[in-house]
Amino acid sequence: MQFLKEQSVCYRCCSSTDHFAKDCTVEVQCKECGSDRHPSALHPGPAPSQESTPTSEYGGEKDKPVSHEVTSECTEVCREGLSARSCSKICLVSVYPAGHKERIKRMYAILDEQSKRSLVRKDFFDIFHIKTSPLPYTLKTCAGLLETAGRRTSDFIVESIDGKISLPLPTLLECDQIPNNRTEIPTPDVAFHYSHLRPIAQEIPPLDPDAEILLLLGRDILQVHKVHKQINGPNNAPFPKKKTLGWVVVGHVCLKGAHRPNSVHAFKTFVLENGHHSFLSPCYSQIKVKEKFNINPQWQQPLGTSYEESIPLIPKGEGTAHSLFSYTPSDHKIAPSVEDIRFLQIMDKEVFQDSSNSWVATYLPFRESRQILPNNKDYVFKRLLTLRHTLNKQPQMEAHFLDFMSDLLKKQACRDCPTPSARSGSVVLATVWGVSP
Repeated sequence: MQFLKEQSVCYRCCSSTDHFAKDCTVEVQCKECGSDRHPSALHPGPAPSQESTPTSEYGGEKDKPVSHEVTSECTEVCREGLSARSCSKICLVSVYPAGHKERIKRMYAILDEQSKRSLVRKDFFDIFHIKTSPLPYTLKTCAGLLETAGRRTSDFIVESIDGKISLPLPTLLECDQIPNNRTEIPTPDVAFHYSHLRPIAQEIPPLDPDAEILLLLGRDILQVHKVHKQINGPNNAPFPKKKTLGWVVVGHVCLKGAHRPNSVHAFKTFVLENGHHSFLSPCYSQIKVKEKFNINPQWQQPLGTSYEESIPLIPKGEGTAHSLFSYTPSDHKIAPSVEDIRFLQIMDKEVFQDSSNSWVATYLPFRESRQILPNNKDYVFKRLLTLRHTLNKQPQMEAHFLDFMSDLLKKQACRDCPTPSARSGSVVLATVWGVSP
């Protein structure tokens, strides 16, 4: 519908851009629900034929005495290498036909109480050479309903890996939708990395490379789902359960979010004497001698000598190298810049104190690159006219202004500026009572 909306196509016939659905005269009928308001392609939701409507109030089970529908919610969400490793309820068991223990085979079994039927992969029938015909059934998973077919077999015994527990298996149904993620199998290495799992690490069998995940035990064999012992650890830490057939570990087993990569690449570099990086190893079979001049008095000054005498001065006048790298007693001080030196010269020569104890600067210590101040006589004259016009309109403001200026003159806080010099004008720094100039 979003695509039809972007292309301005009719929702009813889905074949014209000249009209809308309300003006469409084409007769359509949905094959899913029989509606004449939309075509089959725009039917909302799944088809009614694939929806299972509960007819009983007891857990949604159908009222038919025999049901060929299998519900299994054990699904594989992540693939290997794309997420953190997580262990599930998988244990190593032995399976053999009843009365023929010599045909015993090792395999991994998933303990899934969310499935109401026990399932096996097709390799199970090949291992035990079972020749039967497949029968249709419906498999319901998180992905939806699936009409499929599979073989059935019975009269098998499942045995714990230590041989202490033996249980008859119910009728097994062939299904290749069983998860086959071997990274979810708990191993002793997983238990050794957690303090609360170490006591049971010896009871978990190591990973068997020849055993495949072929069996899924559901609720039709409840005895394998009973928990005989459980160990709790910290929050969000994996926890073990001792089932009838052995120990299982449930939860994420990555250590502090660190995942083991499939491959590790290390590029080792070396730093050479000149500071450059290189893949080649530097040669250490050499001797280098450097002369270091240290002017720190606590390290250089010997007893009975002054600070200036202890500095290793290089003779001057013996070439450019000696003049560039010569040492002086002031090397540890911060040198003034060119502008700092120029400023000090101006302050020494141009600024003086007159007979009235006022500091006069005939030349302000501006930077040489600063532009000369422009002639602003016209601008000042306009400001004066504006001020005079304002005072004429506001007599009270004029009275305050005159009183303020008279007070400044009485206190000698201001006076007439002398004739400006030829350079940039003289500036008089007057002293106001109680305030520093």
